[in-house]
Amino acid sequence: MATSTSVTCSLCQEDDETSTAVTWCAECEVFLCSECQKHHGRSKMSKHHQVMSIHDYQNLPEFILNIKNNCEDHDLKYELFCPFHASACCMKCIKDKHDNCKGLVPLGDVVGNIKSSAFVSQVETDLVNLLENLKTIKIFFSENLSALEKQKLEAISRVHTMRQSINDHLDKLEESLLNDIKSKCTTLQETIENLKSEIDSKTNQVEEKQGDFCKMVEFSTDLQTYFGLHEVEKIIKQGEKHIQNLKSADNLREKKLKVDCFDLESTVRGTTALGKCQFTCHLKIYSLKQKGKVKPSLNETRSLA
Repeated sequence: MATSTSVTCSLCQEDDETSTAVTWCAECEVFLCSECQKHHGRSKMSKHHQVMSIHDYQNLPEFILNIKNNCEDHDLKYELFCPFHASACCMKCIKDKHDNCKGLVPLGDVVGNIKSSAFVSQVETDLVNLLENLKTIKIFFSENLSALEKQKLEAISRVHTMRQSINDHLDKLEESLLNDIKSKCTTLQETIENLKSEIDSKTNQVEEKQGDFCKMVEFSTDLQTYFGLHEVEKIIKQGEKHIQNLKSADNLREKKLKVDCFDLESTVRGTTALGKCQFTCHLKIYSLKQKGKVKPSLNETRSLA
């Protein structure tokens, strides 16, 4: 778009002169300096034309500036409006494109008083409603993102809590099993230690009698040897009986500690998931503003094609 320092009068420029434009004629589509504006306003052909200041012109949206008064195909002024195609047309357009169209009306009848029409008010309302709807949806998405982030953190926390709970429970089971192992092993060890102590006592007794036996055979009289042998035989019988008692009580079988661990590992490995994550949808935006149902009448048409 031209700036206020670079806009020159279109008419002066045709005469190779440079004058700063002050107005824009929308119908002639030319920039006018103050001098040319005077002549333009006095001419019978143009004195009723709509003109605007350069400042106002520069504030027009680009798509508005691209709307021309003349047909791009024939470079002739738009004069009629075709309701069927909803487009403006020049006299040559009628023959080329609208030969079979009916209901063509003068363009002035269509666009006259358009700014004061109900269509302008309705479009303005629709724009406001559309913007409010978009802002509402934007807030909805922002809130949804925040809610999802919160839900994610809460879900992660629940998973960690569940995992910690499982760990704590397994720790308790482990501690219980280890205590049971230690307790049973201690009981067996104490039993074997007691039996070993008895055997140590018997062994010492037999070894002592064995020494006495050697001395008896070497130094005692026959009478002493006879009765001494009976005493030694008593010790032997007592020892054999003790061994027999150990056998009968299965105390001579090796004691083994056996721990049967439940196959939790295969159970855990067979578990493919700790939970399931899924999305659900809930209605949050209960209503959006609807577009108005007012339709443009013949005098409230859309912008020119």
